[in-house]
Amino acid sequence: MQPNHAGALVIALGVIGSACGAPPSGAEPDAMGSGSEDAGPYDPAGVVGYSISLGATRTIFPDPEPVQDPLYGGQTGRGLGLDVVSPDGRLVRKVFAMFGEHDDIPSAPQTNGVVTSVDGGETFGGHHAGIQAPPAFALELRDGRVLSYGFVPTARTDTAGATHLTLAVDASVDHGETWQSSNATVTVPTMTGGLGRVSGHPIELADGTILLPFYTDYTTEPGGYCAELLASSDGGHTFVRRASIGRPGVAGTQYPEPDIVQLQDGSLYSVFRHQVGANLSPLLFARSNDLGMTWSTPAPVLIAFDGAPPAPRVGINPQLMLMPNGVLVLSSGRNDNFVAVSTDPTHVAWTAQVTYVNYPAASTAFGPDIRRVHGSSGNTGIVAVDANRLVHFGDNCANGWGCPASDSHYTVDGRKRVWRRLVEVNTPDVGKIDLLSKFQHGLVHVDTDMTWTSTTHPRARVDGAFDGSTEYWSSAVKRDGGGTFSVALDHRYQLTRVGLSIHRGVRGSASVFTSLDGVQWSAAPIVSALDRAHQALEYFVLSRPVAASFVKVVVDAAGGCDAELGSSCAFLNELELYSTVDSFENDPIGAAPRGYTDVTSAWVTDYQVGETRRALRLVDSSATAIARVTWVGTPALQKRLEFAVEPITLPGGFLFDIGGEDANGRKISTYHLSVIPDGSLAQFSATTNVWTKLTAAGVVPFGTFTRIRVDATLDHATIAVNDVDVATTAPTTSGAVALDAHGFASSGTAPVGDQVLIDDVYFQ
Repeated sequence: MQPNHAGALVIALGVIGSACGAPPSGAEPDAMGSGSEDAGPYDPAGVVGYSISLGATRTIFPDPEPVQDPLYGGQTGRGLGLDVVSPDGRLVRKVFAMFGEHDDIPSAPQTNGVVTSVDGGETFGGHHAGIQAPPAFALELRDGRVLSYGFVPTARTDTAGATHLTLAVDASVDHGETWQSSNATVTVPTMTGGLGRVSGHPIELADGTILLPFYTDYTTEPGGYCAELLASSDGGHTFVRRASIGRPGVAGTQYPEPDIVQLQDGSLYSVFRHQVGANLSPLLFARSNDLGMTWSTPAPVLIAFDGAPPAPRVGINPQLMLMPNGVLVLSSGRNDNFVAVSTDPTHVAWTAQVTYVNYPAASTAFGPDIRRVHGSSGNTGIVAVDANRLVHFGDNCANGWGCPASDSHYTVDGRKRVWRRLVEVNTPDVGKIDLLSKFQHGLVHVDTDMTWTSTTHPRARVDGAFDGSTEYWSSAVKRDGGGTFSVALDHRYQLTRVGLSIHRGVRGSASVFTSLDGVQWSAAPIVSALDRAHQALEYFVLSRPVAASFVKVVVDAAGGCDAELGSSCAFLNELELYSTVDSFENDPIGAAPRGYTDVTSAWVTDYQVGETRRALRLVDSSATAIARVTWVGTPALQKRLEFAVEPITLPGGFLFDIGGEDANGRKISTYHLSVIPDGSLAQFSATTNVWTKLTAAGVVPFGTFTRIRVDATLDHATIAVNDVDVATTAPTTSGAVALDAHGFASSGTAPVGDQVLIDDVYFQ
């Protein structure tokens, strides 16, 4: 069957910039768009900005859901991610989601449950309850231990001017498989009563100090709960008060539930709940530039939802996380659960998406002004599972007050469950090279002396340098001196951006060099990262694209090394490379690809993509519409369109176009081409209204990716398959004065069933 002319792409109006850079100047570009080493200025219009995207919501406990409501609910609020190696040697992220199986009142027995995931948060299982199932408030230390602190201290004694608390702690030395119980002690000024509460995420500073958020009230402080910071200098056995993050100072006002995170510049940032009487007030934040000794005056957290201007936001139990890609994430709830991101270094303003809503449409037990606080407790959890992906936890009708029996007509329902939602937080640029997958498939090779390994730290290995994690030991490591880390790429690329994390939390320096042949290297580094103490990836945008077939990172010897590494060492915690090739690796799974317009039945997928983790998927399941995407770029007299395509099913055909503009400004499909069901290439003629084969059958086989390249001018185009020229052709439609767009589509409105995967798109 030949493609239907109805499938011709209509190039959308509006210029949004070329894929990732300006057309190269000088030499004719070769494979994957690489040309001269000096390839012309970088085009900022081609850089797609930050984005946040939500995946589907899935119940993770109880699973499967029972016909009747469970006897326990699940008030979520804590999670932990650990980098582990699977039995078959794969690098995986083990995620623990912890929830309470008790009413949300202090007098209720504190029984907790946990479920785990080893597939990036897609699925969870293995429900456990009791002390063998932390985490509660947990962290992984550099020495390999995982510590999990209890929520409520178990005992209290008072001496002159001080309160001493006993805090339950569980420790694991096998990455969370088994846990051993013990106690830690906490000494603070005299508390007014009760035991206080642990909160948020503990963190370990570079000198080994453990910081633990806490909240309580003191006899010497007016007001209610203070947001507190505890510190331990002996590996988590004893804690003392380091500082107050925030003191309410007014009777009837409380600052409970603080969380903390260490930012890229080394400062500490905290967000905490703000309550006046029985009413929630806007969340507050404070910042410390001296490792938590002193804190700025608390100020409201400003959050914009759906394009609205930033406004103060109420919430409880805020959770903070610095993603591996450097984006700061906040989650909270009540009213409604949400995830917010901040990319401004001041972190005053945030952009958010509501992630879960469940409240009674008609309230009988409560007035309409407060009914939105019911149906979900508002306690949430977040865990990073990749450089740009996190799993977000919440609950439905948590125990206690969550779904009063006298209320009904909930937005979702009145049943108790724990849910998860995958969230994508993407940085600018769509040209990320998937080094990990290409390395695993033998397409990318590494030559390095940073090969130190340890059974205690199994993620310290070569591919730990590009595994999507910036955890301390997920690194390529060398003991006794500096190291080099050279990557032989699968193609020559035009590099536009480099992401580096050198030695997590420890000062170090590194330089990045490039080569076309692996022998002669650039005289000067394209990136110099000097005296950095990275907490996440730092991105270096190149002023001009740089052609490279090889990339070498030279890491200087540094001190501050762990005992097993000697007096000096070198770490490469994480490396990311970006190019002018749109790889979809920095696009959200399940969403439309960033930068494209006129998107119908097309999305980014991680399903069956083979040598890379993400690709663009077109699926035509409609008899009245075609699957399609369009990219409108910078006008030019000549364009190269190059991409990899894998036909899955092709009853009609797969269309690809290069679009132009005529003298009257009208958009036209200058080259309208296709892969037809027998695997040959064909072109449509606007004059004869006929498709003509350009190649023999089978040039584009099923079940594997094939690279197609079209070098187009205003009067002719050369087409290559896997770098072999196969046809030269005239325009489908004449009259173009410039070429400015490309597009992909299924064969037409009537045929149904075309499915293809598209990857590594270059348009210059």
